[in-house]
Amino acid sequence: MRKSDLSSLKAKLAQRFREARRLILFATVMAFAAGVVSFLRYDVAIHGLPLPIITGALYALFVGTAATVTSVLLPALRAMIEAVAISRFGVAVAAFGAPDFGVALHQSPLFGAAVVIGGAVLVRKLLGGKRITQAPVAVA
Repeated sequence: MRKSDLSSLKAKLAQRFREARRLILFATVMAFAAGVVSFLRYDVAIHGLPLPIITGALYALFVGTAATVTSVLLPALRAMIEAVAISRFGVAVAAFGAPDFGVALHQSPLFGAAVVIGGAVLVRKLLGGKRITQAPVAVA
């Protein structure tokens, strides 16, 4: 690979990252909130930190990293990143409101993933293909 090709690739990836910053922030914040809400029922502290804060931080770390990599390398999936973030938070709120549902989610990762992805598909249908994290467009 030539040096000019490498610098062109770096510039392209940097541009994609700049375009996706709002989406990455949105997905990370929503993941943190979902992690906190999912474990609000548990009154456990680890090294003085409440379990909901720890799980929220871990969710944010992993989801934020995945959102960054996906939005930079696979920009066609950006709208699904947003829909999954909304769905994940909605599922966490539903799990908090219905404890039996929350237990089922925590006991079966496959069930939890299926519910979140199914919710994301529903969110995409409800939004009609529009994204909420797009940058505002200047109207002349």
